[in-house]
Amino acid sequence: MKTLFVTIAFTAGIAGVQAQHMLREANMGFSVNFPAAYRAEAPLPAEKSVGRFSMQSFSCVTSDSTRFVATVAVLPSFSEDEQSIRTILQEVGMPQSGVGQLKVKETFAAKTGELLIDYTDCKSGLPSRTRVFYRNGHLVHLQLMSHKEYRISNGDWKRFSTSFKTDW
Repeated sequence: MKTLFVTIAFTAGIAGVQAQHMLREANMGFSVNFPAAYRAEAPLPAEKSVGRFSMQSFSCVTSDSTRFVATVAVLPSFSEDEQSIRTILQEVGMPQSGVGQLKVKETFAAKTGELLIDYTDCKSGLPSRTRVFYRNGHLVHLQLMSHKEYRISNGDWKRFSTSFKTDW
C-alpha cells in the first residue's frame, strides 16, 4: 500500500512539472530553458539589420499561446547605461512607450545595468514582460507575451528568466 502511495505521488509530481526544452547555443555561449519546443527566428533582412552587432533570437509558443523569446546580441564595446540600452532596443524594433506599447511598470537597476519592463502590447492587447541586460560584450533580451488569462504568470516568467545561463 505504501508503494502505491509513493508511486501515485511521484506520478502526480511528474505530471505537475512543465516540460522544459533546453537550448544550448554554443556559438553565442548561452543556454535557456523554454517551456515548449523552440525555433530560431529568421535573421533580419540585410536592409533592416543593425550592422554594428550580430544577433541570435529563439522563440517558442506554448499550447496556451504564451510566447517566450530569448535574444542575444554581441556588442563588444557598449555602455551599460539606461539610454544606451533603450537606443539598442529601438534599433532592433522594440517600440517605445505610446508607440506599440502601453507602459505599465518599468525599472532600471543601475548597479546591474538591467531594465525590466511590464507593458501591454498595443497591437495585440497582450500583457508582456521584457528583461534586458548587458554582460561581457553581450546584450540579452528575454521576453514573455501572454495569452493566458491576459496576465503574466510570475511562475512562468521566473522559470524562464532565471534559466538563462552563460559561458561569459
